[in-house]
Amino acid sequence: MVSPAQKKTAVAHVVTQRLCSVRRACRYLGLPRSTYRYVALPVPDRRQQLHQRIVALSWAYPRYGYRRIRSGWLRAHLGRRHKDSKTGQMVGAGCSDQTYNRYKSYLSTIFKFGIRCGYNTINPVELIEAAPVVVETYEGFHEDQLALLLTHCPPHTRLIATMLADTGMRHREELGAMTRSWVHFDEAPFPRIVVPGEASKNRVPRTIRMTKRIEALLREIMENGLVFDVRTDTNDNGGGKVREYRCPARHRIVPYTSIRKSLSSAGKRAGLGHVRPHDLRHTFVTRLLDLSVPIEQVNYLAGHKSMAMTKRYDHANDERYGGAIEALDEAGKTGSAETVWIPGPSEARSWTKRKYYTG
Repeated sequence: MVSPAQKKTAVAHVVTQRLCSVRRACRYLGLPRSTYRYVALPVPDRRQQLHQRIVALSWAYPRYGYRRIRSGWLRAHLGRRHKDSKTGQMVGAGCSDQTYNRYKSYLSTIFKFGIRCGYNTINPVELIEAAPVVVETYEGFHEDQLALLLTHCPPHTRLIATMLADTGMRHREELGAMTRSWVHFDEAPFPRIVVPGEASKNRVPRTIRMTKRIEALLREIMENGLVFDVRTDTNDNGGGKVREYRCPARHRIVPYTSIRKSLSSAGKRAGLGHVRPHDLRHTFVTRLLDLSVPIEQVNYLAGHKSMAMTKRYDHANDERYGGAIEALDEAGKTGSAETVWIPGPSEARSWTKRKYYTG
């Protein structure tokens, strides 16, 4: 069986030797003239490299099918892609709405600088509409909600979630970089965690007093390390695999592993919806304000520069402010309407005339 490429080579050879015309040679070999004249487009280097990578992966993982390799590694190389409704081809999805607005802001800043320097007179970027972006809002949980969330967390997620909720530390910048030098157990006046300025978001050092729970947890980690045995099955026979999660007693206090997926799953199991690690920092502020801690102290413990930011972190409920109305009742010394004088119609008319129409 002769391939079309071999037929094209034979037709080219016959035409080059001037044995017959292209039409007759294609007729003899059964090759359409459009196929003979077709010029293949050059294969991009990146696509060729991806093709070679897919072939190598198919040899390295013979049990993986084409769909698994294409949906995994090929997507990692090509990024987000979708099918164009007009052409039916897979095309790049482009940048996200947040990235689009950020680039728009950069360009607008450049044009504004040009206007101030006299290079241009208008800012054309202002005529471009910004992409609609859904603002991500965080939630702060109260004490009962936090206890419910921790009961549904796996052991390693419960460890990090407890430290975030009791210290108010930031998940990535502070807890992920915490070392032994940050922890001070025996120094006066209280055991504390000292976050250096280079690890803080606003580059200001902050001191965090440990709760009894955090102090016991850190002492256990720094002395013995922390080992969790997580059973992967739910059978009663106990014959399933056991995965060991070890937190070594070395330089780092907590080996940073992302808990976003496990924390979100725990929040859904607890009926709290999608929970993010930063929600636990909001929980730290909310719990303190629920306990009637002055907002100035909460502002210092959270490491905020302004009081407005601390108020944004507060997620109060109606129960916290219910005592304000009770205080008014206590100040009035009565709970009935008998002491309130309600004028009748004639009295109301005479009072109105006396107040507004008499001198």
